[in-house]
Amino acid sequence: MRRVEFEIGHGDDLLDIIKMAERGDPRSKAVIAECPDLTPYELLFWQAFGHLSTERDHGMARGPIPWSKIVAYARYHEMSRQETDILIRVIRNVDIAFLNATAAKAKQDRANK
Repeated sequence: MRRVEFEIGHGDDLLDIIKMAERGDPRSKAVIAECPDLTPYELLFWQAFGHLSTERDHGMARGPIPWSKIVAYARYHEMSRQETDILIRVIRNVDIAFLNATAAKAKQDRANK
């Protein structure tokens, strides 16, 4: 879940930080070096989370990724029942971490105003 916290912590600035690091900026390189590495297996889940995050309901507050969307994603990618069950558990856990981290950041931002 450190990856979730890292990306939320740097928010909209992350793409700029990456570009500056690519240009050789030492401070940006230091920030990028702090980004938790993902194994190829973890990266598949991270990419799935990124795709599925666009499927969440937006009302008064950001809601969780619907179970039906996770299952539809698994079917589209022809995952087995076991792989689908793993995907559901992983996406649910990452989503909870994401929702908690974004709520904490919003609370902190309100306190800093």
